[in-house]
Amino acid sequence: MKSALFAAVLALLSCAQAGAAGPANLVSNGSFEDAPASPGHWVIVEAIPGWQGDPEVVGGLAGGIEIQNQGFENIRAQDGVNLVELDTYRNSWMTQTIQATGWVRLSFWYAARAGWGAGTQDLGFGLGTLSGSVLQGVAGGTSVQWQHYVGLADLGSSGSAVLRFAAQGQSDMAGGLLDNVSVTAVPEPQAAALWLAGLGLLGALRRRRRRITRS
Repeated sequence: MKSALFAAVLALLSCAQAGAAGPANLVSNGSFEDAPASPGHWVIVEAIPGWQGDPEVVGGLAGGIEIQNQGFENIRAQDGVNLVELDTYRNSWMTQTIQATGWVRLSFWYAARAGWGAGTQDLGFGLGTLSGSVLQGVAGGTSVQWQHYVGLADLGSSGSAVLRFAAQGQSDMAGGLLDNVSVTAVPEPQAAALWLAGLGLLGALRRRRRRITRS
C-alpha cells in the first residue's frame, strides 16, 4: 500500500511540474559533460567540475570517478556523450553539496553494465532523508538499458545537503552506470498538496480494502 501511495504522489508531482515552467537543476554538471573523457575512451580522475570522488588509496588501489565516453564498449549515454561508473580500480564514491532547503526531487538514470553478472552492479545513493540502492541482484544484458529513478527528499532547514552515489556491488572494476542527475526544488504549497492528495489516496485504498474484506 505504501508503494502505491508513493508512486501516486510521484505521478502527481510529475503532472504538476509538467504544467509549469521547468524548475532549475540544482546539480552542477549533472550529465558529466564537463569532464575529460575523450571519444571512445575512459578516464579515472579524483574530481570533475561539481563532483568530488573518493580520494583515498586503499590497498594500493585508487578510488576516484570513472568517466566514460559513450563510444567506449558501444555504450550510448542517456544524456550527452559522457556517463559515470564508480567501480573504478575498486568500489568508489562521488559527492556534491546541494544548496537547498525543504523538499526536493532527485532524478537520475542508471543502467547495468552489459555482459556482467548480478552482484557487481549495485549502485547506492543518498540525499537528505532519502537513501537507497538500485541494480541489486541485476545482471547486465547484451546492451545497456537505461532506467529512470525519481524520489522525494526532505533537506530540512540547514540550507545544504550532500548528494552521494557509491558503488556497492562486488569490487571488480565493472559496476553500474550513472547519467543525467538532477535535483529540483519542490515548492512548499505544492509539496503540501501532494501529501494531502497522498493521504486522500491512502484513505481511499483503506476504504476499498475494507469493502473487499467485508464482501
